[in-house]
Amino acid sequence: MKWRGLLKTLGLGVCLTSLLYPSSSYALTGDVVVQGDVEATIISVSIPAVVNFSYDPNTSSFTSNDITVTSSTNAKLNVTLNKVEADNMSEWKPMLKPYREWKTKTESESFIGFYIKEKDNVNKLINPQDVYFESIGKVSGGQKMDLIGVLPRNETTTLEPHILLGKSFSGQKNLKLNIELGFELN
Repeated sequence: MKWRGLLKTLGLGVCLTSLLYPSSSYALTGDVVVQGDVEATIISVSIPAVVNFSYDPNTSSFTSNDITVTSSTNAKLNVTLNKVEADNMSEWKPMLKPYREWKTKTESESFIGFYIKEKDNVNKLINPQDVYFESIGKVSGGQKMDLIGVLPRNETTTLEPHILLGKSFSGQKNLKLNIELGFELN
């Protein structure tokens, strides 16, 4: 009798086990909704407020402080040249001319050219290019012509502004330019 009771108990255990743990032919499926919030990426960039330059028309020597751009953003950033214009407080307000036109007017103090590029040997930007002010807002072959380059996440680079000036100045000039750089997610 002991064996019979034990066998009944074992049989019941096998039956319960089959119900609790079905074989693969009795697999069940169900949908689960996963939801949550994703916060926006915050673009955090440090740049200098003022950059000084000097120009000697006698030697065509142009020197400028660098523009150090530091990104604290955890994503790649497109760095663009958005605007170049003479400041309202500037004593001298020459006309900005496209590079080709400026080259034909190199003797005049009435015209300047402008471009910006990554400093040589820094090599932090992806696909760097020299950007002339006349390229602002233009697209060629699907590529933004005002894109200075792509700054990798949490990286620092150094940009050099270049102001193209003539060789004939009747006196000392004081020029203030406003340069607007743009930063957007790549």
